[in-house]
Amino acid sequence: MSEQLRNSPSNLLSSLTNAEITRQTLPQPDKIIIEDYGTPPLTMGPRRLHYYYSAVLPQVHLTLISILQGIAFGVLLLGIPLPPDTSRLPSFEFCLQVYFYLPYIISSLGILIVWKQFVYASAYANWPISTLQIGLIYLIAVGEIVAYRVISVPPTKLSGTLSVWLICVGFVLIVGGCIRLNNLRLQSSEDFRSLTLAKFSNRHQLLNGILYLSAGLALITFGLWYNQVVNMLKNWPQIASLIPWTVYVSLLTMLCLFLLLDARSRQPFLRELIKGSGLVISSQGVMRYKKEGVMLVDQYGKPMSPKADLFMQHRTDRPTV
Repeated sequence: MSEQLRNSPSNLLSSLTNAEITRQTLPQPDKIIIEDYGTPPLTMGPRRLHYYYSAVLPQVHLTLISILQGIAFGVLLLGIPLPPDTSRLPSFEFCLQVYFYLPYIISSLGILIVWKQFVYASAYANWPISTLQIGLIYLIAVGEIVAYRVISVPPTKLSGTLSVWLICVGFVLIVGGCIRLNNLRLQSSEDFRSLTLAKFSNRHQLLNGILYLSAGLALITFGLWYNQVVNMLKNWPQIASLIPWTVYVSLLTMLCLFLLLDARSRQPFLRELIKGSGLVISSQGVMRYKKEGVMLVDQYGKPMSPKADLFMQHRTDRPTV
């Protein structure tokens, strides 16, 4: 009888230490099955494919674009002419020969615009892996690299490369317009949370596609006729010398307008996209969490102007004077 009491479950449990109980009752970390919780799962199926299309594929496109734009930017930097004496500031005559570096400023701004557009596309567009899409990405980089190679000449020969440079820039704009119009073919109203958002995106893609195509065709046409126009004005050398300046200033203005129009149209799209959520977009395009019932005050404790951003993150740990 005493032997049975010693071997009873209660006596055996009391004889075990806490470590032994924990080791025998809890599962070991290397034995925990995470098949139903891991993202992405190792098994091939809808969850893994969803993660690939929603997270991996946009990053693949953005990585390819960033590499190509980096190569184009490197070609541009290596082709920028330097003054004869780099120990001093460039002379005024040298700056006139290179048109105050306007071709290179415009080219740099073009790289930033192209990369920015693709960053937005990686966030909003649902691009598949297709030969057409990848081909358009390569074509826009090829046009940029050729354009930057054209202006990689000595300053005295820069004016003679303007026609070919305009054609290459127009080609880049046309490819960009084709990418915009191709987005209309790829996207559908089911890709957006509301029909209003889908219509807004379609209108934005269509207008930008037509704008880029029109600007590209105009630049190519002018580039083809540029040498003839200069030859017609060779009897008026002062007027002929103003044509390159007019072209460069017009291109710089056009790119700035593209940036302004894109920023103005992007804000309503983002606000419509996050409508009904706990997020808010500031006037500078910064996304924040919405703070309900928050009112900003000045240093005297008075409410600020209604134009102030009511959702701006503010500090409350300092007492107002």
